[in-house]
Amino acid sequence: MKFFHIKKKKPTQLTTVNPRYRIITVEDPSSTAAEAYRRIKVSLDYSAIDDKLKTILFTSALQGEGKSISLLNIAACYAEAGKKVLVVDLDFRRPKVHRAFDVENENGITDVLAGQIKLQDAIKHSEKLGFDGLNRGTKVSNPFVMLGCNALSDVMDELSKMYDMILIDCPPLLAVSDTLSFLKKNTVDGVVFVVSQRVSDKNASRDALGMLDRNEVHIIGAIVSESTDKFSDNYYYHHYYNSAYTVENGESVDNK
Repeated sequence: MKFFHIKKKKPTQLTTVNPRYRIITVEDPSSTAAEAYRRIKVSLDYSAIDDKLKTILFTSALQGEGKSISLLNIAACYAEAGKKVLVVDLDFRRPKVHRAFDVENENGITDVLAGQIKLQDAIKHSEKLGFDGLNRGTKVSNPFVMLGCNALSDVMDELSKMYDMILIDCPPLLAVSDTLSFLKKNTVDGVVFVVSQRVSDKNASRDALGMLDRNEVHIIGAIVSESTDKFSDNYYYHHYYNSAYTVENGESVDNK
């Protein structure tokens, strides 16, 4: 399992406090931050040389760790590489994908599941971003049940026939049980675990990783955002992961 750092000195570049969900890989493709995301994309590809990656789920231990913005930037990297990419917002309680597409959070996947609209009509397209999005849509009162329903499994199967890559934004593991509900009924090629030094701690991350392990989920690796030198020396993370990419002062450093 791999471990990737996104080191930030200036919170304006890759911050999790990003209400419009600025995708730096699209808006500033020559930046150091954009290059860091491309490195992660390449490492994800190398992690599955024998088994093709198609469906990747992004989650975290707690809220506010940067999973959504990480997913969106990596989606842009895959689109940049010529892949047909879809991002799916399954964080029904705190949806974010619609912000990146600058649309109202309506006519989304929950409306498809309720039989109100067709799947094709719910997918949002963006020439600027280079990839498609499937937002949550109408708020539902029972996210846990809906994420484990057979209808959602059928939708995911249909989407897998339409796209080269599907990146799924799921809720934090320690906040609610929604992600595990989805994983019990759906197979993904792997999970990317996002950790923020500002928000998380090693006990929360250990508990969340343990939940994935107990459910026999394939963890591809982790992205650590807002990291510092002190964090990168933390024994817990070096114990669990075997390589890191750190972005520091405009330079990319391979920490193995």
